[in-house]
Amino acid sequence: MHIRTVVIIIFICAAIFALFPFAMLANKSTAYFAYKEITYKTMADRIACGSKAPEETVLRIGEYFHRYLFTPYGAKAVDKDTYNDLIRGIAYCDQKAWGMSAFIAKKGIDSRMIMTVNPNGQSNHTALEAYIGGKWRYLDPQYALVMRKKDGELASYLEVCENPSLLVDSPRMRLMRKVCPGEFEAVSRYLARNVYNRGSRPVIWNSPGRSKGNIKRAISRVLDAYVTLFGRRFSYLYQDAYMGIYSAEGGHNTDYLLARNYDIYGRYDRSVYYYRRFLESSPSDDKRYPAMLYLSIIYTNNRDNKAAIEILRVMMADPESSEWAPYVYYWLGYNYEAQNDAGKSADCFRASIMESTKAEEPSAKIKLLELDSFEGFAKYK
Repeated sequence: MHIRTVVIIIFICAAIFALFPFAMLANKSTAYFAYKEITYKTMADRIACGSKAPEETVLRIGEYFHRYLFTPYGAKAVDKDTYNDLIRGIAYCDQKAWGMSAFIAKKGIDSRMIMTVNPNGQSNHTALEAYIGGKWRYLDPQYALVMRKKDGELASYLEVCENPSLLVDSPRMRLMRKVCPGEFEAVSRYLARNVYNRGSRPVIWNSPGRSKGNIKRAISRVLDAYVTLFGRRFSYLYQDAYMGIYSAEGGHNTDYLLARNYDIYGRYDRSVYYYRRFLESSPSDDKRYPAMLYLSIIYTNNRDNKAAIEILRVMMADPESSEWAPYVYYWLGYNYEAQNDAGKSADCFRASIMESTKAEEPSAKIKLLELDSFEGFAKYK
């Protein structure tokens, strides 16, 4: 074979390899699929922060879904896909578990969904198990419960059901008992009956990765390889291309769509610009609350606590934002703590706890586990 022919073949193969992901942008459906897969891989890599240990990886990803996706009072549940949940900023236990499962799959870790069933046959909670070290390990991105056996290994779901002390002696439940003893009793009884009931058998689903067809699974692996090989430069380039073509379909919420996409990729300068533009142009839009909260979190994570507090106080002053109050008070407390203002921090954490548990029904007090206010307040008890 002539050298020229070899060079031409190599050039054609290289061109096909380089253009394959971008060729998928020509069709709306394939573009959406490709962008979702690239987003999940990019985010999973960023959240894992280079961790090679499977347990550390799944705990970091679980913490992300627990900490940065919210479930305000009365929020509408939407079962579409994880990307939609990330953009909305709102997810219930089902969506958080499904999203966590999709992310850890991008790190080569298998998982399965656990839909718990109480003695009355009702499902009250969904979490997942990850396959680590040859065993299934229970993980809960909604309540952030990490339960370990005496040997230090993460327990499985059935092991928690068989041994209730794994629940009540877990770090978060011990802190809740210290800070909120009344709520601890109500929450632990509710969980023992409705989530970790020894006599009930959960419904088990395959992970999102296993639910894909063979063709989608193969394409997903190819797209993962692009992110692995070329890193964030490729992801950012693909995001810009996708947003340039399809972001206008967000209608009057295009600025919010752009802000959330740049935010989840860690492109904070751009996301701040679009959050602010959205808030200025859409003062009464229902997405203004997650936009304000996420904007404050960017400032929080970049240690601009003064700017974060300013936004959160504006949000708190809005009488229509009451369903977001537990989160607003929590992040206010977190920012005051960063400013070494122990008094205001404790007051905000206390207010967040009160907002989380104001409902009278015992089952509603489980809301307290959805954020970390009692952990923050424990420092001042």
